[in-house]
Amino acid sequence: MNAPCRVCHLEGLSVVIDLGLQPCGERLLEPYELGDPEPRQPMRLAFCPHCRILQRTDPTADGIVTAASNTSSPSELAETDSLKHFLSGLKAALDPQGAASVQLPQVAELASGRLFEILHPRHSLLLSVDGLQEQLHWHDLEAFQVEQCPAASSQLRVFIGHRGVFPVGDSVSHRIQSEQTMGLGTWAFWQDFGQRAAAFREQLLHEIREIRGAGQRLCGYGASPSGSLLLNFCSLGRDGFDAIDFVLDPSGAGRGRITPGSHLAILPVEELEKRFIKVVLILDPNLAADAERQTDTWRQQGGRILNPWESSALIRKKVQNV
Repeated sequence: MNAPCRVCHLEGLSVVIDLGLQPCGERLLEPYELGDPEPRQPMRLAFCPHCRILQRTDPTADGIVTAASNTSSPSELAETDSLKHFLSGLKAALDPQGAASVQLPQVAELASGRLFEILHPRHSLLLSVDGLQEQLHWHDLEAFQVEQCPAASSQLRVFIGHRGVFPVGDSVSHRIQSEQTMGLGTWAFWQDFGQRAAAFREQLLHEIREIRGAGQRLCGYGASPSGSLLLNFCSLGRDGFDAIDFVLDPSGAGRGRITPGSHLAILPVEELEKRFIKVVLILDPNLAADAERQTDTWRQQGGRILNPWESSALIRKKVQNV
């Protein structure tokens, strides 16, 4: 049975993308934990055509996600299980002339190839600025300024006050116009997005099968939450399509540990030249340039990098003017 909308309770939402069972991507495993049960959680996204909000259809599970409280903590809007309680609490906490800021994932860029960078297992609601503004108006609140978070390009910072207290700036109207032009508030846009994400997975798996069919071995690059999301979405691990030998960790923080869900050994980049690896798969799009730099000598010896984020089905539709 399809889940109801978390916000307006409309019944029968259709799933636009199913990312499968996902573990906590932030928690790397110790080798001795491999025999223990590992909590995993379905990660399915649905779109509500009534309130125009992309959302998780599955309840959070113990051991995976700690649901945000229904308070007005600025960083927890996407994590709350009750947008109504969140905004009610925000309104009650605001002085008559006061303002608050909340952070939103860059929903518009989910469909530009940044799906695995932006989506986080703790996210329950993925609101556009347009969708947020509509919900704010129901509570007599208003977004009056939008900017990109300086420390996180995948996040927006939205400034909110009581309705009519602050003039709504061009940053809000321009972004809402861009979102409407893209069609973020339509079922057709998100249906197409889900189809392209599925095509991206099939395209990547096809390329990996060809590489393995040619007798070449692969490893991954990037033991990050984004990398974990991709590995488990494509079932690239010991319990799925056993095609990846190990994962390189440029930061060094995960050395000697195991990737969540996929259960691949995490090794330092220096190990690459000691092993018979012909192809390095970029698991995290943010690490593509770093991988080029770190593997220069290995590539001169005949190795190559497979970057699925370049000219893939997932990024066929570019985000413009947002």
